[in-house]
Order: sequence, then C-alpha cells, then structure tokens
Amino acid sequence: MSSLRLASISLLAALACADAACGGAPPAALPTTAIVPPATPPTATPDAAVAAPVAAGPTAEATLAWVIATVEGGGKLTAADVEARFDPTFLAQVPTAQVIAIFGQLSGQLPPIKVLEQKGEPPLRVTALLDTAEGGVRVTVGMTKTAPRQIETLLFQAATAEAPPKTYGDAVAQLTRAGARSQLFIAELERGRCVPRQNHNTTDTLAIGSTFKLWVLLAVDEKLRRGKGTGWDTSLPIRDVAKSLPSGEMQDLAAGTERTLRQYAEKMISISDNTATDHLIDHVGRAAVEKALKLARHGKPAANVPFLRTREMFGLKLAASADEIAAYKKAPVARKRKLLDELRTRPISVETAVAEWKTPRHLDLEWFADGRDLCNVMAELGKRGKLDPGSELLTILGKNPGVPIDAAQWTYVGFKGGSEPGVMNLTWLLRRADGTWFVVVVAVNDDGKAIDEGLVVNAAAGTLSILGAEAAAPPR
Repeated sequence: MSSLRLASISLLAALACADAACGGAPPAALPTTAIVPPATPPTATPDAAVAAPVAAGPTAEATLAWVIATVEGGGKLTAADVEARFDPTFLAQVPTAQVIAIFGQLSGQLPPIKVLEQKGEPPLRVTALLDTAEGGVRVTVGMTKTAPRQIETLLFQAATAEAPPKTYGDAVAQLTRAGARSQLFIAELERGRCVPRQNHNTTDTLAIGSTFKLWVLLAVDEKLRRGKGTGWDTSLPIRDVAKSLPSGEMQDLAAGTERTLRQYAEKMISISDNTATDHLIDHVGRAAVEKALKLARHGKPAANVPFLRTREMFGLKLAASADEIAAYKKAPVARKRKLLDELRTRPISVETAVAEWKTPRHLDLEWFADGRDLCNVMAELGKRGKLDPGSELLTILGKNPGVPIDAAQWTYVGFKGGSEPGVMNLTWLLRRADGTWFVVVVAVNDDGKAIDEGLVVNAAAGTLSILGAEAAAPPR
C-alpha cells in the first residue's frame, strides 16, 4: 500500500497499501501491502504445478523460518546474504540495500513473533499468519521454480483472523469496525464516467494519505501532453532540496543522479516513493497539481490548496510546534505557502518519528477526497491511457496490485493506496474478466485511534473477490 510510511514500503502500499499505503505516514505500523513487492503480482489461485518440486534449494517453509529468525535476530543482513537468497529479477525491483534496510526496520516493529497458522503449496509457496507486536501479520514467501531456488515473492500484510466478507454488507460491517469513519464505493466506468454500483458514505470527504499521488501522475501527464521536446524518457536530476523521508528509495540517491520521468512516476506509484513524488511536484509546479484536481472533477479542490509536498506534510506533523500548526491552519493560502517552504527544510529525526508517531496526528493536515473524487481521477487516468493496459499510464498504475489478486477474475489491476496512523485508503482501477471496467475505493479514518488495518485489507480483498465473481459468463 502504498504510503508515506517511515518504516518501509506500501498501498498500500497498498496500500498496498494501503499507501501503503501504502498516503500519510504510519511510521511504526506495518505496511498493509507488499513491503517487498513481488516480482510478479501474486494470485489468489496459484498454478497447481507450483506444488511439484522442480529445483534444488531452500524450500519456502525453510525460507519462511529464515525470514522470521532474521527479523527476530535484529534484522542484520549482508549484501551477500541478500544476493544469495533473492532472485535477481526481484532485486531488479527492490535493490539489495533496500532489502537490508527493510529487514532492519521490521526487526524494530514485529518481534516477538509467534506463528499461528501456516499453509501453502510446498516447496515453492507458503503463507503464515503471525502474531506480532504490531498485531496480526500475514507473510507469503514464494520461491523460483528453477535452480538455484531463490525468493521471488516476499509479501507482508496486516491481517485479521476474521473470515473474508461474503457480501458487500459484510465488507461494510468490517470497515465500520475498523475505524470511526469508513467508505466503500464501487463504480462501473461507462464512457469514461463513474456509474455507482455500491455506495457506503461515498460523499464523505476523508483524508487519503498517499493516494493523492494519483493527481501528481495526472499533472505529469498533462505537462507532457502540452510540452514540446519532452516525454517519459526525459531525465530529471536528483536534488537535495527535493528529498523527502521514506517510504521509497530515491532519498538515498546522490544529488545529480539522473532518472527518467517514467522512473520517478513508477517509483511514486509502485512503492509510494516520497522523494520521487516531491521531485515530480517540483517538475510540474504546485499550481499544476492543483489544476489537476479540477481537470479530474474533484468536488472540493480548495481542501487541497496549497497542495502539500510529502516533505512539507512531514514538516507539519513532525517538526512544527503547536503554535506553528495553529498559525498555519488560520493563515491565508499565500501565507501557508511561505510557511511550507520553511518547514520543507526543517530537520526531522526519522528514528524519533518511527518511535513516537503511532497514533493519529492532525488529520485535518492531509490530502482529502471522497469516493467520487477518487473514481474521477482514476477514470481520467484510464481515459488518457485509452483503457489500454499497455499504455504508459496504465503500466505505471499496474506495477503493484496492492493485495493478492485472482488473475482469473481480473485481467488488469491499477492501484494506489495511502495511510498514516488514523488514515487508510485503497483505490483500484480494474478490468474484470468479462471486460467491464471498475473503480473500487475503500477508506477508513479515525481521529482517535489507530485503524485495524488488517480488517480493512480483509474487507477490501473480499470486496474485489465478490465483484470479480459477478462477471457475466463469456458468450459461447
């Protein structure tokens, strides 16, 4: 999921994560989507052939035990450890240094760990439900079929012992229990417009965390359409002033290192890279992102003006005094812009933030949307990509599905999520097996306590399964 998580990758991800997220920044909370994204999206119905031993090397069960022991033992890995254990295709997406950093961060989050349940298709795939200091966690390990057997999937998700919902009503009930304010919106796309199919508090404006990055992607596309001599392959150098805090990896690149706009956008969406995001906002200009809100028919664009960079949001929540925050909230927009410029460069201790930011902070200082707004921006991106999974925009959106997806139900999955303590948003653009396109929005806010992220993921994954099963039978 995708998110502004300080601890490790999301959207949500997922959000997963459940941007991670995984959106905002649950520093000490476990990301709700792939902490280490799989080389290929996992499916809910693995190939039956996976069960047969086809290569020598560590089994998934033995590898799971190694993962748990490493996390409980302090998370210390060497580059040689990582390169021996992980498939090169995996490491092409998640570099060795990042894997080492993630294991170190997890070691400060999860122990003590107890395995409650374990199942899978030995020796190549195993999933376990863990009881940890962060609550329920589901971890999936997938191994390559060819020798030497190595890790090709490592997925951590917030988990719950509850059964997946069987109806949309069940999903709504789970979301309602997960936090004080919840939202479930399903819309079918018809001629580029969102036609509601399921509504639960759809018009409530909620904090959305890193899902705001959808409008940044739209602003980049708009600039490329209007600009001359630029394209997705145009290079942009890393600048120290535009570096942010994790999630992500680009903050570790040396100033002057060049990456293409496509690479920035892919990192922003797939692992919710905050430094990539702030570079793209700088590239198009804050005003262009604010304009993108209107391009995508956001119902309350003024709620996101000035449009926050990720580093500015961190400055507000982690470095500003109570008096400064109060002054910011009361200030006119022009004054807010000046205050944000100063906060953007204020030092922040990541270690302190990870240790202390575990409960909701100023959820009125965030990015905001309701279900219709999120559907509209996904629909606009889909239209610009001609609903072609091979287009630039849909390829970028499809890098991380957020949750395990049944490929028999869904032939395309675009995802962005976001989260911070008290905030979780998961938003999908999907093509069902019968060719129908949908946008699904799942969101929870709670000003008073941390959200039950496992319950949100459970409700969301169940919703996708229910909707996928409703596909019309293909014509004979």
